Amino acid sequence: MKRSGLSLKAKAKQKKRFKSAEEKTLENLIFGNEYDSVDHFESVPVLEDLSSRIPSSDDDSDTEKAVRGSDQPSPSWFDSDDETTSVDISQTARLRKLRKTPRETSISGVEYSARLRSLYLSLHPTPEWACIPKGEQTDETSLLQTSDSLITSPTTLQAGVLEITRLKDANIQDYSQGVVTTTEFHPNGQLLLVSAMDKTLRIFQVDGLENEKIQGIMFDGTPIHCSRFSPDGTQVIVSARRKFFYSYDVQSGKVERIPQITGRDEKSLERFEISPDGSCIAFLGNNGYIILVSLRTRQPIGTLKMNGSVRSIAFTSDGLQLYSIGGDGEVYVWNMKTRECVFRHRDHGCVSGTCIAVSPCGQYYATGSESGVVNLYSNQTLSNQTPVPLKSVNNLTTPIDGLKFNHSSEILGIFSSRKRESLRMLHVNSRTIFSNWPTSSTPLHYVNCLDFSPSSRMVAIGNARGKVLLYRLCFYDL
Repeated sequence: MKRSGLSLKAKAKQKKRFKSAEEKTLENLIFGNEYDSVDHFESVPVLEDLSSRIPSSDDDSDTEKAVRGSDQPSPSWFDSDDETTSVDISQTARLRKLRKTPRETSISGVEYSARLRSLYLSLHPTPEWACIPKGEQTDETSLLQTSDSLITSPTTLQAGVLEITRLKDANIQDYSQGVVTTTEFHPNGQLLLVSAMDKTLRIFQVDGLENEKIQGIMFDGTPIHCSRFSPDGTQVIVSARRKFFYSYDVQSGKVERIPQITGRDEKSLERFEISPDGSCIAFLGNNGYIILVSLRTRQPIGTLKMNGSVRSIAFTSDGLQLYSIGGDGEVYVWNMKTRECVFRHRDHGCVSGTCIAVSPCGQYYATGSESGVVNLYSNQTLSNQTPVPLKSVNNLTTPIDGLKFNHSSEILGIFSSRKRESLRMLHVNSRTIFSNWPTSSTPLHYVNCLDFSPSSRMVAIGNARGKVLLYRLCFYDL
């Protein structure tokens, strides 16, 4: 008996070297650890190693299909050794449990795996809570068989929380030495124009990482109050509290000084806007005059006249209309083809207007006043003699100095330069202010200008410290 016992152990140890890890794991799960002892162990010989392959569903054996069920998906991996390996199931008690008839002695590797799985499921059936109801199995399991996103991203900006990330300051390579008066993105969205009261115009390539300075030019004796890219991005119009203005060629670096506008006696051309169609520059003149100058020839081509003083102007995205607001709180809508006022109304609750903006989609326009109130209007109400605003925003208490819609007309930026940290972002569709940003720790200082990139991926904010803060709007970064 001792001799026989030693022979059996030697035989078991010899065969154990041929057992695969996968087979051992399956057998341990089914028969338990008590069968790992030498006296109850019988290994499965492994034949010559063959190249593995991934079969199609037609390669499955009938036995494998029977165990899985005809409606179950094929395995994602297949071992070709299973087809050529023969397993003796007549030597030990634990293997004899796999026999279907008393005379059965050996089975193929595929059948062996199938019977192990079948025995395990009979001993440990699937819990009822884990069973997928009939008819839902295909839909539920298909979620685990695809790399597609399980969550659909919203197509429009949601109200409440603005996902925003601060990047390196846009002008970190060359801060302005005075109040930043203009920040404007180039039409291609890669360049940012920065002008300031230090008489210097700077252009940066903004990527949020390096923000490399591309160009810089100083205008002697001319603290810059306003600068704008032309619609094609090839030149920059620069103005100050002077009778003249400048044109700067971005590619050649050439500066052209345009003298006083013929027939006008304005001592300051510090505020202007350029028509999106590139037809003209509209300067804010004296006594309610809006002076139109050809962008190509630099010569005057006409004027528009308001009853009171003109405080702010804004073109529609197609350049066919111009909106203006005066110190008396009157809003004017001008047809740029006929140069006639097509509509006029008093800004609701406004005593003195300060600024105006028109959304790129053309559906909205907004007005700001000396009292810090911002009114949001729908253009559909222009048929009424006394339009009522969709929303009156009362979050700021000092005069509104700037309004800016983003490219999709979903966000309206509002700021005042008269008080620190006076900037708010309005969610246009819901008419609510984003509650999470800016915070008390956001280093805005005194905000003097703001602009969104053409895709709204970034927003640049210029302040009185000479810095241009750069932020990324995460929703538009997808």
